[in-house]
Amino acid sequence: MRVKTSGFVFRGWIGALLLAASAVTWAADVPRPGYAVVSLIGDKLSVVTHEASTGTTIERNRTQALPVGGGVFDAEAMTQVEAALKRLDAGARVTLYDLSSPAMFEQQDRFVEGGRLKFSPAVVAAMRKDGATHLVLITKLLSTAQLQAGEHESLGSGQLQGLGFYIDRAVEMIRFTTGETGRGFFAPYVFAKVSLIDLASLQVVSEARIKVNQSAASVGVAQSPDAWDALTSKGKIDALKELIDEHVPKAVEALLATQP
Repeated sequence: MRVKTSGFVFRGWIGALLLAASAVTWAADVPRPGYAVVSLIGDKLSVVTHEASTGTTIERNRTQALPVGGGVFDAEAMTQVEAALKRLDAGARVTLYDLSSPAMFEQQDRFVEGGRLKFSPAVVAAMRKDGATHLVLITKLLSTAQLQAGEHESLGSGQLQGLGFYIDRAVEMIRFTTGETGRGFFAPYVFAKVSLIDLASLQVVSEARIKVNQSAASVGVAQSPDAWDALTSKGKIDALKELIDEHVPKAVEALLATQP
């Protein structure tokens, strides 16, 4: 009886080892996801100023482009994507790519057509060689200006895209906690699209949109009468980075939430 029992235990132990070994082999055969990350939103900042024409209901915006050097905003966005991916999967391979040539920014509307990536084959091949199975691509989103400021949930006119600042020097604002009033508001904004793309098929797997802003109103005697002065130069840049830092990770989480 003891021999039989011993033999049974021995065979069970061997079986357990074989099962564990096969599980390890299976896990090794399943490729871990690798991510290439590209951001194309930070070549310029748009300063969009609302202008209401006198005597007409037509509302116009005047837009000034401020070039941005050094890729600081794209680097910020890609760093946030990498951190989010690592939080979701500590073993994920993540490679950041600087593709910030003028042509890339100008042609990004054509990068995804019919739900399929249209990158250069050489770029895709390089990403695959680096072990990437998916691409996280951040591009500018063109959408209707709907900005939050104070108690207002939908201010602004026209369309906004990418990164920038929206200024309305005419709208009346009120601070309900004190009753103070003023005229005008200033809103740093980020309008971007984050796409997850399968590099084997080049098909877009999922997308998330970012349409967010901060706002500062010219309210109270201590405020400048010009809404542009609601934030310092450093404050303006910091506000955009804060929006990127808060909302890009949320977009990445939304992209991967749809994956099995």
